[in-house]
Parts: sequence; structure tokens; C-alpha cells
Amino acid sequence: IQNYIDKLNRIGMGYFRPLVMAILKNESDPEQIIKILKSIERFIFIEFRLNQTRRNYRDSEFYNYARELDRGDVAIDNICDRLSELVSYNLNEDGSYRIDYFYNYLKKRFESGGYQGYYGWHGLRYFLFEYELSLLSSSRQQKVFWEDLIKTPKDKISIEHIFPQTPSNKYWKTTFSSISKKDHYRYQGSLGNLLLLSHSINSSLQNDGFDDKKRPKYNDNKEKIRNGYSDGSHS
Repeated sequence: IQNYIDKLNRIGMGYFRPLVMAILKNESDPEQIIKILKSIERFIFIEFRLNQTRRNYRDSEFYNYARELDRGDVAIDNICDRLSELVSYNLNEDGSYRIDYFYNYLKKRFESGGYQGYYGWHGLRYFLFEYELSLLSSSRQQKVFWEDLIKTPKDKISIEHIFPQTPSNKYWKTTFSSISKKDHYRYQGSLGNLLLLSHSINSSLQNDGFDDKKRPKYNDNKEKIRNGYSDGSHS
């Protein structure tokens, strides 16, 4: 339950706060609580982070659900069914996500300049952090912490461009020599080019080549003088 509360806080639960409070107050079955928290998270991600739906979409409906649940007039399963029904409007017949809205949103991002592509997507930190957590196991130590990502509003503090925005290093000039400079932004703003890292590691890597960025750097005495991707991210 705590894990899903944390996920909702990271993604931004918005107008679902009263409903979450009503759930925790009135429902004693942990499986039911997790079921609806998971449904809320999925709804928020698809509607607000992918589809860019307006913030008040269906807000009055779920405010009412919070009141009805507190009064005992509606069941958790009914609310879950409604969340699934609303999400289903964005799915194809085979259950896959219909990408039209998100594709058009990203297309504008890639063509607008500035924070191009996925780098300007306001769901990026949440997405990359959840991916990072999915790679953890009992034998792995957490390397990136959410608290470090919300200390500044600037994404560039914590999100690394593997292929840098100013590729002056010889490695990048050679590797991308066949790609027109005007098309570099397509690669720089791609999801696979963005990596969650701590600010200290990000700033020290700067414009190094990929092979150098992956590993820590040592001096002649085998003392570490700079961290690499392997130090700061399981991703």
C-alpha cells in the first residue's frame, strides 16, 4: 500500500486525494486497497501523462465517489470498473494503447525547439524513475532517489542526455558523422537517449564519449576521480 501511495505522490494524484483518503479510511482489505490505487495510477498515467487531458477531466465524478465511499453507498469494485471503462476509450480492440494523442503531442515537442521530444514531456521523471525501480532486486542497492529529483524544477539537473545536446567531443562527431546536424535533435530527444542520474554525476560526465560515460574514471594510482553511469543508475 505504501509503495502505491508513493507512486501516486510521484505521478501527482491531483483531485484523487479525497478519494484516496476515503479508501484508506473505509477499506480494510489490503488487496482491495492496492487494486484501486493501481487503477488510479493507471488512469492518471494514461489520461494526464500520455493523452494530456485537461486537469479537471471527470473531477466532479470522483469527488462524488469519495463522498459516496465514505457514506458506504458505493463499493471499491464499482469505482475500479469505472476507471477501467474510462481508460478503455483510449485502447484499441486488442487492448493495446491508441497512440494518436501522445504521438501528436510528441510530434509538436520534437518540432518546437527548446525542450525537444521526450525531454519536454512532463511524465518523463516519473516514467524513468519507475523504470529504474523496476530494475531493483534484493541484491541491488538503490542508486537514484525521488527526493533528489524534486529539489529543482530543471529536468537537466537529473536527466542525462547520453548523446549530448552540444556534441563537441570527437567521439560524437565521428559516431554521428552520417547524420545531418539539423536531425541531431531527433536522437537527443528520444526516450532511449535520456538516463536518470544524480546531478553530481551528470555534471562531471559532460561531453565525454559513451564508452567513457559508462564507466568510472581512475587516475594512475587507481583512485576513482569521477563516477560513471554504472555508479549512478541501474538503467
